[in-house]
Amino acid sequence: MLVDKAKDNLVNGVLPFWMNLMDKEYGGFYGAVDYDLKVDKKGEKGTILVSRIMWLFSRAHIQLGDIQYLETARHAYEYFHRNCYDKEYGGLYWSTNYDGTPCDVVKHTYTMSYGIYGLVAYYEASGNHDILDEAYELYHFIEERCTDSDGYLEEFDRFFNVKDNEKVSDALAPRGFYADRTMNTLLHLLEAYTELFRVDNDPAVKNSVIKLLDIFVNKVYCPDKRRLEVFFDKEYNSLVDTQSYGHDIESAWLIDYAVAVLKSKGADGDKYVSELFEQIGHMNDDLRDSVYNRALKDNRMTQDIVEGVDNNTRVWWVHAEAVNGFSKGFTEQPDHPEYMDAAMGILDYIEKHFIDSRSGEWYNELDGKSDLPKHKELAGPWKCPYHNGRMWLELMNL
Repeated sequence: MLVDKAKDNLVNGVLPFWMNLMDKEYGGFYGAVDYDLKVDKKGEKGTILVSRIMWLFSRAHIQLGDIQYLETARHAYEYFHRNCYDKEYGGLYWSTNYDGTPCDVVKHTYTMSYGIYGLVAYYEASGNHDILDEAYELYHFIEERCTDSDGYLEEFDRFFNVKDNEKVSDALAPRGFYADRTMNTLLHLLEAYTELFRVDNDPAVKNSVIKLLDIFVNKVYCPDKRRLEVFFDKEYNSLVDTQSYGHDIESAWLIDYAVAVLKSKGADGDKYVSELFEQIGHMNDDLRDSVYNRALKDNRMTQDIVEGVDNNTRVWWVHAEAVNGFSKGFTEQPDHPEYMDAAMGILDYIEKHFIDSRSGEWYNELDGKSDLPKHKELAGPWKCPYHNGRMWLELMNL
């Protein structure tokens, strides 16, 4: 029943919505759809958006075997390969114009992480080894150009001079500063590296995954507050008192997945890694419990809490990741059936309130009091089919 429901929502909702945004004149996908379903054919095309579309349709083809999904992934890849790289100075542009010319030339570790993530999935779907080589080129570029002695730097100008990290720490802008490092970028870098290691078992990538896990346990996680800190200076000092509930529950299952991949490749043989995995287990247990008790109210997820004040806006991706995080949390902790109950309750809320019956795609945000949709975009640089598409795919595997 659950598998059929997930497949129906994916195949008849999310996937066709994005397939219909294919730009057959300039390539890629139209970059913006507003609340009224008006497509902006000359909207900016985000590299994160095209990478996530490449990832989703590759995974859909792998899981469902439909050739049209592979063709859609190929369409995304061709635009990505042709237009998103800075062929002169390296790395990926933040965005292009509708016609494929460079738009926002900022380089960001977050963007390149999703480039790797999408490429690895398309390599698996297509079997073309050149695609894997391309993913490795981005991996080595990040490791050589986006690191310092303590981890990863994030935002750069076109020539790879470090600049203010506006793209993923804009929440700090009213305070007059930006974060040097963010939990968000580290999480999705871990996600990308985990997939790259899974498909090819490269020792250098394995070490990078372990390094990122160590950063999470020893720099990002705050055991006293049972949460991941969000924004940091270069020394990993937390810059604001906040808990991002969606990221915490997403991190718990993605980090569990990274550990499972490492173990499947025999990477838990030495004492340091085994002890790290034990620490991770305790951390993720705490994160799930913390989010369950703090953020979940009547099958709805609070977005975050900042300096003691809850933000009750209901956000599409937070609810999708809560379904993933709690359902997978139950598999990790079967003595907590309330996690599966939570996942199914949130799923019911999603079906009743988030899914747009006009399009099959999800609303971006709902009002925290009325549960009515806010008039925000259905597609844009950040409103992508990655979180909700992945949720349906993951539910089909439960």
